[in-house]
Amino acid sequence: MELRTLLAVWALALAGACLPKEVPLETKSCPCAVGFECDSQTNRCVRPGEVTDAGGAADAGASDAEPADAAEVSCRFDYDCSPPETICQSGVCSAACGQPDGLRCSPGQTCEPRTGRCLKAGSCSTSAECGSGGPPFIACLDGQCVAACGTRDGACPGNRQCSSTGACVAAPSCAVDADCGDPSFVCLESLCIKRCDAPGAYPCAGLSACNASSGRCEGERALAWGQECNQTYECTTGYCLPLVGDRYCTRYCGATQDCPLGFSCMQLSNAPSGIHTQECVRSASLQSMPPLTERSGSGCNAADNACQSLVCETALCVERCSRDAHCLGLGGTCRAQIIGSIVRATCTEPSGGAVDSACGAHTDCASGICDPDRGVCVAPCCANADCRSGEHCTVFEMIPTYPITYCRPLDDPGGRDLGVACDSSDQCASGLCGRRLSGSSANLMCTTVCCTDADCAGLPNGPGLCLAYSGRDTDDVAYKRCVEKPSG
Repeated sequence: MELRTLLAVWALALAGACLPKEVPLETKSCPCAVGFECDSQTNRCVRPGEVTDAGGAADAGASDAEPADAAEVSCRFDYDCSPPETICQSGVCSAACGQPDGLRCSPGQTCEPRTGRCLKAGSCSTSAECGSGGPPFIACLDGQCVAACGTRDGACPGNRQCSSTGACVAAPSCAVDADCGDPSFVCLESLCIKRCDAPGAYPCAGLSACNASSGRCEGERALAWGQECNQTYECTTGYCLPLVGDRYCTRYCGATQDCPLGFSCMQLSNAPSGIHTQECVRSASLQSMPPLTERSGSGCNAADNACQSLVCETALCVERCSRDAHCLGLGGTCRAQIIGSIVRATCTEPSGGAVDSACGAHTDCASGICDPDRGVCVAPCCANADCRSGEHCTVFEMIPTYPITYCRPLDDPGGRDLGVACDSSDQCASGLCGRRLSGSSANLMCTTVCCTDADCAGLPNGPGLCLAYSGRDTDDVAYKRCVEKPSG
């Protein structure tokens, strides 16, 4: 299930609606480019009179026949299409095996569901058992023959790397280029991405251009809210949301009000840590959802929920929040709740113990947060500025991969200010030592957690950026933290 579908399921669960059944992907029978026709035996696009392999064997994403006119080619590799539903056949995205009117496998072959291609049937223990010596390129993965990556330039999509076993895997987090373990990748904003001049890399967008020396796109941020993007540095909003087939400029958020109408503040999982952070997601990314046109405090109908927050309770749109200040003018205080497999914080009427009251469970507190170590109710926060003197805004996972930020006394704080180099969190007055935007793992600075860029205005070299870090800062749970803006 692709990420967009998962977002829709999450949104419906949040709104308390029934989950719809998945609608099967509509496919056409062997759609072919100009100059090609459909082979009824193999359901593949071929030149008139051309004979193809009746088995429809896998070829790591390249077509058996090269079209005469490059302008007619709509794909070169399977990842140019939507595998495993559609794959690249003779330069055209066509229905894969296992799909209605899709590629048919010959006797002795089976449909590999992860690739949508026909492969030799049966289990394997080595890649040699799957066949070798040229196309199709096959590897033995998890005891089954599958189409292998690493057989052609750009065989893995986007920012995925080809492992030694022939599988495309997520690129690792990093501090320097060497952490990526692949010379075709560079480290940008704590993530390994393909060099802009590497085969299969995302093209530079906006006013930026590829610097072949550094392997990075350089130039002015030019893309605004909702515009299509490839990397964060292109966006004036500060973040490129990497949804499958739906990448666009947006920003991190802590409340619904941090997003424009048509966008909702939602929790998305950040690879590879799996930690969920709040990001503004547009309604078009949510299948079968209303257009998110009603601000918090507006009237609503639960049966036809158009609330920007996706939360309609007692006929009113309810604000999602991360600090009590998000609830000013809307009534109530910010209260966190565990709802099924997610954590949701909304502005609600106070019910439970005040800050510093004794508690044994989160539900004992008006904030919905009971300090797991001290057994007292605590206040929610976005950054240190939300907390009382002597406290800092820290984070723990309320349930696995769902962190919550709350105010906690800072024991024996260090004397180093924001932006000053550090080796550990106990050296910092803020209570957090984290990696800078780039540099070695030893290049750390005192920082703070955050919800949006506005929480990072106090850095010594000017306002900073609030970014999600995909690894873990020293001994702290991975979460959004303030970093200095890159120079230039």
